[in-house]
Amino acid sequence: MNNMAMTEQSLIEQVFDDYMQAVIKVDIDTLYRLTESDFTLTHVTGTVQSLADYVQFIQEGTFHYYSYHKQLSEITVDGQHAKMYVRGETDASIYGIRKVWKIGQTLSLIHNGQAWKISKIVV
Repeated sequence: MNNMAMTEQSLIEQVFDDYMQAVIKVDIDTLYRLTESDFTLTHVTGTVQSLADYVQFIQEGTFHYYSYHKQLSEITVDGQHAKMYVRGETDASIYGIRKVWKIGQTLSLIHNGQAWKISKIVV
């Protein structure tokens, strides 16, 4: 793997880490900065949410995240597009049920010429 790919992978890892910290801290500005305007989140249930809807759930406490521990990540970069599979555990209260959730997520990212942005997450 060349240095360029390693650098891009490191940048993508940082975008994901920043995203998860923003979710935990309810840092809405950062969530919008890290995502594309047409971002969608597909939940385990198959429900698809826009970022605005997801943010509302976070702000209202429907989803409350306490911590996240990343266990594995795999990233592939193809020009301006990237995929990231990440598996980890999150201490979260979802619809009032708090526990440590084991989740796998696949992220689609796009490089807009300035930075990597998350366009889609499928849990």
